[in-house]
Order: sequence, then structure tokens, then C-alpha cells
Amino acid sequence: MSTRFTVEVTHDGDVWVADVPALAGAHTQAGNLTRLDEAIREVIALVEDLPEGAEAALELDYEYEGLDAVARAASLIGRHRAELDRVQSALADQTTTLVHELSELGWSVRDAAHLLNISPGRVSQIRGNEEPSSSLLATATTLAELTTNAAREARGETQLRSVAETAGMLQHVDFDARVVNPESKHSRPDMVVSLPGGKSIAIDAKIPLESLDGEPEDVRAYVTRLGSPSYWNDLEPSPEMIVAFVPSEAHLSALLARDPSIMEYAFSRHVALASPVTLYSVLKSVAVAWRHEAIVVEARAAFDVTSDLPERFLTGPSASGPRKIRPVVKLPRSA
Repeated sequence: MSTRFTVEVTHDGDVWVADVPALAGAHTQAGNLTRLDEAIREVIALVEDLPEGAEAALELDYEYEGLDAVARAASLIGRHRAELDRVQSALADQTTTLVHELSELGWSVRDAAHLLNISPGRVSQIRGNEEPSSSLLATATTLAELTTNAAREARGETQLRSVAETAGMLQHVDFDARVVNPESKHSRPDMVVSLPGGKSIAIDAKIPLESLDGEPEDVRAYVTRLGSPSYWNDLEPSPEMIVAFVPSEAHLSALLARDPSIMEYAFSRHVALASPVTLYSVLKSVAVAWRHEAIVVEARAAFDVTSDLPERFLTGPSASGPRKIRPVVKLPRSA
């Protein structure tokens, strides 16, 4: 029986309404989001006939409809934070299991700590606890499914579109762009962002998930392929830069922990690694630039319309010849 559900949330007047599409009749409402979370958990437990207290362990993915840009951005951060919490929880379980396994194989505290990249004191603390209830294989499988599914759901065009929409940039991005050179070895970019001034920048979201979970050298190889031969030459006019979209905050954080210099290496290849939050910040800045550009264009148009007003007044019909002045008629004085 599944314990993870997608919950669609809308704001109707003074109440929040929640609906679980996968479960018929699973819907409720509340005056605030905290109470709504409690209420929808109770409804799911009732519909699924779960044991008492099982609602607290349900994993709910909230999808909010009709929110403004700021609220959508907050929702996006919340989803990634929840994903990071689940990954960290699974890593903690696996670390506990591995500490006990290494201890049984005769590894010292310091060597086990070095392998797991934790402190020797933490290893000693874990060894002092009881054996974990789950096996290493089960925990590793759960972690693999968690990271792979979460990344797969978050990546690709859907994720890019969500970030672009949240930043207010949908009208300035192209998801169907084609490279200028038809003989280019590059596949089409996943998104092209139009910049003020007629330039554009490409975003690639094809970074292999296995490279994010593997060795940093795999990511470096991907960056090298992306930056050479130059991608931006196929998208003229474009700055000498391409954005490599990493669809998960957790994956990028883990990558930076393993290879702190990966960002600098990518920049040296004219490639910018960007997580959803980073990309949102960039697109938001571009959106502000586009708004300023629109103001400048409107001001220039207004100036063009009004700049020749004095000339039009001077060259109007009254200036084509001498003005005819009506004679003043004197009225007779009354007696």
C-alpha cells in the first residue's frame, strides 16, 4: 500500500481546499495550511483504512494552484527542502547500517569514520546503539529509489518551465529553439532565455543523474563536453556561456561537498552549474531587466511622439501665410 500521495491545493476565498486525485473522495478544507495538512492526512488514513497513527508517516507532495510568483517560489523551495530532508534521513539510516557492518568486519573507528566522512566520535556513538532493524540492502535500495525518483520527477522541461513561470519569464523563454548551425554536434537546448539587447543564453538539462551520484570526474567530463566545442556559437548572438541545470538542490550540494572546485572548473569551461534556486534568481534578475527595458521603450516611444510638437505648431496652417486679423467693430454708445 502506497504511503506517498500528491495533494492538489487551491485557495477558495477564506479557506484552503485539498484534493488527492489518486483517491476518490479524498478531499477536505481548512482555514490555514497547517490545519489542512492535518485534515488531509486524516482523510487519507480514513479512505485507505490505515492503522491508527499511520497518518503521521504519510509522504505528501503538495501542488499549489493559483498562487502568485512569490508564493510559488516559496512552494518550490519547500518541495526541494522536503526532498533534501528525505535524502538526509535515508543517508543517516544507511550510515548507521554501514557503521555496524564495518565494525563486524573488524574496521577501526578511525578508518570507518574516514570512509564514511564522519567524525570518529559519531562512529563510536553509532556503535554504542542497538543494531539497525533494516538490512543494508533494503536501506540502500530505498535510498536509490528515493534519489532517482525525486530527481527524475524534478528534472527536465517540466522543472525548467516551473522555474521560468515562477520567475515571470515564460514570455521570454523558448523551449523549442533550434541551433543556428544544422550540422552542429550539439542537440537542441532544453530552454533558451532571451536577454535584453537581442542576445540569448542556452540552458541544458541533460546532465546524467548517475554522474551526480557517482564520481566528480563524471560531472567534469559532462561539463567538458558541454563547453567544447562551444555551444554558444550555434546560438548567435549569445554570450560565451551555457547554463547546466542541475535539477536538485540535494544533488548539487552533495557534488560540491565531494568536489569543492567543480564550480570553478565549470566556469573555466564557460559552463555555469545552476540548481533550481540559482536558476530562479538568475531568471528573476533577467525579468527585472526586461521590465526596465519595457519602460525605456515606452519612454522612447512617448518622446518620439512628442518631440516634434513644437515644429508641428510652427508649421501648421497658421504659419503658411500671414494671419488674418478681424477688424474690431465699435459698438455705438448708448445714450
